[in-house]
Amino acid sequence: MNWFLIDIGNTNLSLGIVKKDRLKLEERFTPPVFFRRLPSLIKKYNPQSAFICSVVPVFSLKLRKILKRKGLKVLECGKEVNIPIKNLYKKPEEVGQDRLLTAFAANSLYKGVGCVIDLGTALTIDIISKRGEYLGGFIFPGIRLSLKNLLSECALLPKKLKLNFKRSFSYGQSTAECISSGIVLGYSFLISKFIEYLKKRRRADFKVVLTGGDAFLLRKIVEGVDYFEPKLLIKGLNILRKKIERERNI
Repeated sequence: MNWFLIDIGNTNLSLGIVKKDRLKLEERFTPPVFFRRLPSLIKKYNPQSAFICSVVPVFSLKLRKILKRKGLKVLECGKEVNIPIKNLYKKPEEVGQDRLLTAFAANSLYKGVGCVIDLGTALTIDIISKRGEYLGGFIFPGIRLSLKNLLSECALLPKKLKLNFKRSFSYGQSTAECISSGIVLGYSFLISKFIEYLKKRRRADFKVVLTGGDAFLLRKIVEGVDYFEPKLLIKGLNILRKKIERERNI
């Protein structure tokens, strides 16, 4: 059976294709591009089922309608499928399915993982117990969101600016360089210090996974990361997909 594995994030959508039980990773798409290309992608890969993890209900609802019209069986995390991880949030229904899924995936793929750092529209740092339970975490604005808000709220700053992730650790000598250095190094130091703090306070074998759409931008700067897996969520969907096929005899 062929599957579409779809990660609907706040900024982009990612697509994984399973054919003959092998996972192929497609590129990320903006929502307009994804929905425009969806008919041709369905025709090209001929999926019979789709498995969705979404943090944008309006997009997942639209996608479900399209896929069902095309005759696909549709499963979604938090609806037809519960992610098999014990959720110790005070209000379990509040935590995003994406955070639960990456925690489940990290715990399934790597031994001793205690933390998943996801660099996307938001920066999330999620903590996993030694028993594989989801404990909670921290949420910050993501890199690009911080930059966007800074530029929009300060009248004398440029309205657009491209961050330079290749600069050495140095202060800026122009407004653009100052902003770029502040954002890039500031987030790098923030994440590195959090990792140092958590490794001191948690267990001796505490490991950290870095993931998310913007993870590759900081992977060479952030210190203390044990595993880099930019497609952790899609791989989590694939692990669950295999489990579902076994248990439900799909």
